Amino acid sequence: MALLWMKRGLEFIREFLYEIIRGEPDLSQAVTSAYSKTLRNYHGWVVRGVFAVAAKALPYRDVFISNLSVPGEEDTGTLYRQSLMSDIEQYITAMDVVIKILNDFYKLHDLNSNDTV
Repeated sequence: MALLWMKRGLEFIREFLYEIIRGEPDLSQAVTSAYSKTLRNYHGWVVRGVFAVAAKALPYRDVFISNLSVPGEEDTGTLYRQSLMSDIEQYITAMDVVIKILNDFYKLHDLNSNDTV
């Protein structure tokens, strides 16, 4: 069961990063969209409520991107952002391969579960 949640977590992170690449300025919206596409169906109303509250605490995209910079190198200009977005796109592409392998494995062995927590 732990590996199933790891797979779901990877799917969630992938969708969240995709929302960042897409340019969503409000990370609360980005994470809520990713959550709705991936984890929401497996959570009961209590966990959904906790998630909704936690999502409201996220910063805006620009603050988040600035916080990803290397300490002491506060250059978060255009070149930095382009490089970061390129890295995220490459990471998403790699994650897609891993997620497909995991999904195929889980489907082949009938390991998926729709149980909620």
